[in-house]
Order: sequence, then C-alpha cells, then structure tokens
Amino acid sequence: MGERTIARPRSAPGKRRRAPAPQAPRAARPHPRRAASPLAPLAPPLALLALAAVALLLVYARPLTYTITVGEEGDRAATRGFFGRERSPAGVPFRWTGERATLIFRGAGLAFPANQPVALELPLVGSQPAGAPPARVTVAVNGAAAGEAAIAGEERLRLPAGAAFPGPVDTQVTLGAETFTPPGDRRALGVAVLGPARLAQEPGPGIALPPWGAWWRWLGAVLCGYGAALGLTRRQAGRLPAALAGGLLVLALTGAALIARPLFWQLLHLPLLALALALPLLWRRAIAGAASRAVAAAGRRWGLGRPALALAGLALLIPAQALLTAGRAPLVALALYAAGLAVTLSALLTGEQRADGSRADAPLPSPTVGGGAGSGGLGRGELIALAGVLVLAAGARFYRLEEIPFGLWRDEARHGNEALRILADPDYRPVYIPNISLPGLYPLTLAAAFRLFGAGVESLRGLTAGAGVAAVAALFAVARRLWGPRVALVAAFLAAVGSWRVSIDRLAFDTAPTTLCTLLALYAFLRGIDAIRQEAPPAARCSPSRPRGWRRDWRSTTTIRAASRSSCWRSARRCCPSASAAASPRARCRGWPCSSSSRG
Repeated sequence: MGERTIARPRSAPGKRRRAPAPQAPRAARPHPRRAASPLAPLAPPLALLALAAVALLLVYARPLTYTITVGEEGDRAATRGFFGRERSPAGVPFRWTGERATLIFRGAGLAFPANQPVALELPLVGSQPAGAPPARVTVAVNGAAAGEAAIAGEERLRLPAGAAFPGPVDTQVTLGAETFTPPGDRRALGVAVLGPARLAQEPGPGIALPPWGAWWRWLGAVLCGYGAALGLTRRQAGRLPAALAGGLLVLALTGAALIARPLFWQLLHLPLLALALALPLLWRRAIAGAASRAVAAAGRRWGLGRPALALAGLALLIPAQALLTAGRAPLVALALYAAGLAVTLSALLTGEQRADGSRADAPLPSPTVGGGAGSGGLGRGELIALAGVLVLAAGARFYRLEEIPFGLWRDEARHGNEALRILADPDYRPVYIPNISLPGLYPLTLAAAFRLFGAGVESLRGLTAGAGVAAVAALFAVARRLWGPRVALVAAFLAAVGSWRVSIDRLAFDTAPTTLCTLLALYAFLRGIDAIRQEAPPAARCSPSRPRGWRRDWRSTTTIRAASRSSCWRSARRCCPSASAAASPRARCRGWPCSSSSRG
C-alpha cells in the first residue's frame, strides 16, 4: 500500500497565528481542616479523671469489714494500753485492757464510705471477783462516745460507729473500764478483748461515696502520674501515651484497693509523694518560665520586687506551719504551705529583669569550686535576708526549749551526767566514753556550757540549739561559695524551718555540733582550693608548661582534679576569648597558651 501524507492546513495569507498564552499554574486548594479547639489539650486529663472517679466509686461499692485480731502476733501497731498477749483454755488469743486502752484501725477513716453506716463489734470478757458488780465499759470512737455496757462474763458488743466517719485517717476506738487486781497479780485489769474486733460496713440507701480525703488523694495521684508521663514524653505529641500510662495507673490503683483497701490507704501517700516530687523535675523549664512571668507581672501590676514577694511567701508559710503543728485544718495548711513555697521559690530563683521589663528564665548556675559569684562580700539585701533566716532558725529552736519536748530522753540525761562528772572530777578528761558511745569532745563542750550558764535543761539543750543555728549559717556559706547567694538563701531557709532539723536540734545530742563541724570543714576546704588556684601564676593555669611541683600538689586527689579542670576552663576563657565555644577545656589550655596581651 502506498503511503498517505496528511498535509497540515496552512494559515490564510496575511494572518499570523498567535502562540497560546501561558497559563498560570493552578494553585493547590487547601485541604479543609477544622480549627483546633482550645480545649483539646484538656480532653485527655478530663477523660482520665472521669475514668478514675468511676473506678473509685466501684471500689467503694464493695462492702468492707476491717478486722483486728487482738492477741495475735503483729497486733502491737494496732493496740495501745493493753497488757501482754495471752491465750484462753480454748486457744483463743486475747489481751487485758487497763483503765484505758485503744484499738487503732489504720486507714479506716479513708477506707469506709462517708454516707454509709458502720458498726463496731467488740468481743469482751469481764472476770470480776466473786461478789463484785459487773465491769462497766465505755466505748468512744475518735473521741465521740459510742456507748457503754456492763460486762459480766463473755459478751459481744455491737455499737454504731458511723457518726465517726468521715474522720481522721486512723480510727481510734478507746475502751474505758473499771479495774481490779486479781490475787497474786499486781496488774490493774479491766476487761479482756477476746479474738477479733471488727469495723463492718452496713448496707444503706444510695451508692457508697468516698470521703473527701480519699477523693483528693486518688485523683491527685492520677493527675500527678499523667503529668509525670507527659513530662517524660513529648509535650504535644505525647498526650495519648501519657493518657494510656494514666489509665494503667488507674487500673493498678483499683486492683490494689480491691485487694486490701485499708492497707492501700495507709500506703498511698508514698507513690503520691514520689509522683508529686517528680513533677518539678520533669517540668522545671515550664515552671521556671511561669514563675518568671508571674514575678514580672507582680512587679508591673503591684510594684512588688523579689524581696517583697519572698516575704509574702514567708508570711504564708508561718501560719501553715502553725496549723500543721496544732493539727488543725490540714488541707488548708497544706494549701498555704504549697502557695508559700511557690511564691518564695519563684521570688528567689527567677531570673533578673531585662531592659524591656520582662524577666529572663535563669536556670540555676552550675556548681563551681571557688572563685565563683558567691565568693565576694555580702550585700546589704543579702545580709538582711540572712539575718531574717537566722532569726527564724533561732526562734524555731529556742522557743520553750526547756518544755518541748517534754521531759528528758535517757541519752540526754547520760550526756548531762558525763558533763557534770567532768566538772566534778579534775582528773576525768575522757577521749572516748564507751558508756554513751561518743568521743569526749561533746561532753567536754557541755561541761563548758554548764560552767558558763549553770547546769540545767536550758544549758543542756541550748548548746545543740545554738549549734543548729550556726549550722544554718555555715550551710549558707558553703552553698553561696558553690552556687551563689540565691541558692544559699533557699538552702538556709529550708534548713532553718525543716521539721527534722528543728526537732533534732532541740535535743541534747551531738548531731547539731557534728553538722556544724562538717560544714565548717567543707567551707575551709573550698577556701583552700581558692587559695591554691589564686597563688598559681596565670601562665601556669592555661599554658601546658606548668611547674611540676604545683601540678603535683594541685592534682593530689580526684576531687581537686575536677576542680582543676573547672578552673582551667575559666582561665582558658579569660586568656583566649577568641577560642571556639565548641572546643573542650583541655584543648583550649593546650592549644592556646596565654600571652601577655590576652591576660589583660
């Protein structure tokens, strides 16, 4: 077949064909998306709280019977004012009460519902002498009278105790009885508690509702667990894993509460405290930023500086400590304590104010050995703050020192007797005293205090109280040299008001003087490092050709070797400002020796 040729149409003469106009690329249409709701971040924790609330209601829907078997091994923590363990001829364990005896149901104040009746069952035995009237027994639950009865022989009392719930965490059942002394026995016996004593939940109208203390402990543990999981994961994309971790925590809490509800409420404070302490560590940057903004806002709105805010926080902490000491309104006291600590720490640990009025987020400076910001003289404001902390420490340690704690411990009396013996016997100057297992320096110091102020409780405990105040000042000096004045003031304040530190400083033990001596030795060690570093020539600090004797003395221990590296870093930065920031301290020292022009 022949080839066919297709001819293109020619344009008419005189007409010119136009090229097609270039078309603009079609813009991609945006995919329609819904705007994110501002409440979206709150959805996972709210759902988790709803799940936790339902789980807690399910836990309390199960009736509870709390039993203490009096006379068995391990009942010592639940009994007070009872005589020793005995067994009846049938082998049932029991204990005799005295004039007053107490059964302590640990955690029952949180384990029983707040709106359901609770009954108290007590198996009692009265064994009065022949011809004597039956023993009268009065029963009180948490200080409120629950009933009384005359016990003749073996009887089982059943009394309503629901009016005592909700109450304290530990429910105390106090038994008061008329006593008698059996022939051949010196004990004043009341009645015998024979076998198990019970608190039993009875059916009531409506669903069982947990007490308020159980609510905030349960939901607080779940929220703290969610916050800790969110801090370990990424802040935005980690909501789902954190919610799953919170759900697993709810399941674990529910299982533990169903297995042993009273024991669960006794021990819940341990994981709750651990999670609450982990939150500031995991969210330290966010907390520091929020604190800086709050301090800056307080300065702009009310004109309050950081010292005024620190005093405001202290004003909240003092009534909180007073309420906790008196045992009144614990929730209000804890709230005041948290608010006071937040205000005080925000004022002391936030950054300085910038030129535009905002405050920089200033993390805590890294520890430096000697020569740091805290090695200079004390400013006026720093002196005033330190004086206030020391006055607070002295007030906490010397207030009613001869009355609180009541009486004298056996060890305190032994220490005082050794000091009196040192004063009475000129030849008695012991180096170590096996009787009290202490070196002789502490009794010798007590003897000096007795000679100056007279022998008495005030002098005996005043020595340790004064050493405790001095230890607060020594801690401030050490922390200031290591981390600067702000951290030192916080450390001194916490040592001044810490309950354990205050309690141990009010007793005539050697702990406070030992702490003072340890802190003074550490301060002298830091000063010695500073002296060695300053005596070395500048060229020897940075140049690799250091004198051998100085290097041998300087690097005698591992601790001083670490201090050498930090001082070498500072010397390299001062000697060689043009060095790269990425270079290591050792590379700076070896690569760029100091010159006369760079030393300034």
